[in-house]
Amino acid sequence: MMKRISLVVALLALTVLSAFAPTTKTIAILVHNNQEEAVKVTMDGPVKYVFTAVPGWTEKVIEPGSYKVTYAGCLEEVTVEVDLDATGQIFDIPYCPPMPDISKFVVYSHFEEPLQITLTSLDPIYGEDYVLATELGTNRYYNIQTGWYTYSYDVCDTTFTGSVRVLKNGTASMTIISCERLIYQDLGKPNPVRLTLNNYYGSDVVVTLLGPATYYFTLSPGQTKVDVISGVYTYIYAMDGKRYEGAIYVSKSGITSVAFPGGSQDFNQ
Repeated sequence: MMKRISLVVALLALTVLSAFAPTTKTIAILVHNNQEEAVKVTMDGPVKYVFTAVPGWTEKVIEPGSYKVTYAGCLEEVTVEVDLDATGQIFDIPYCPPMPDISKFVVYSHFEEPLQITLTSLDPIYGEDYVLATELGTNRYYNIQTGWYTYSYDVCDTTFTGSVRVLKNGTASMTIISCERLIYQDLGKPNPVRLTLNNYYGSDVVVTLLGPATYYFTLSPGQTKVDVISGVYTYIYAMDGKRYEGAIYVSKSGITSVAFPGGSQDFNQ
């Protein structure tokens, strides 16, 4: 009888102790996966958890505390430290935009000497920066990421900056204008304009233009294109011991051309 009473007392004591024993607290957090694919998540803290977060929302029951959370980011694995101590707390996995395309970019340079253009990407995730070596004429670059860039280059004792967008269709371009054109910009559009000079003599001709500005051009046989301020000019040149003069109007359309024929024709006749 005593053994039975002792056993009953022991069971009652165990039941009482179990009722008052501390229980482990848990919370239910929400993992918001903004990526388009499932992401493996590792949480290392009071307890270690490894699970897969599907796109959208995933509820995860954990013990509260400080955790190091590791997941696959856009380009590399990301680890962050967070305090998770309340039910309903949200942990965000950021969205990964698509990788940018590779496209063509064109730079038109009016400088005879080589120049360098620095392109700095404004893409905070995938962006790449470039240093482009340019020469006089058309420069094509076929492996530039699409997106917005800031650019800078040094010419005419000045650093020029701006922004440009490299397009997927390959039509993006920029122009580095000459120091002369930079001076003309102060005169307002459409200056300067293009003037075509045709030398039909068999030797060089030195031509002076007097008008809104003064120019001296040495023309080789054939066609020469120059940039001048629009307006009315007097041209002067000498050939075969004779002086020739005439008047021309350089239109704002930029399609004016002047011919200097061979022989001894006097333009004043």
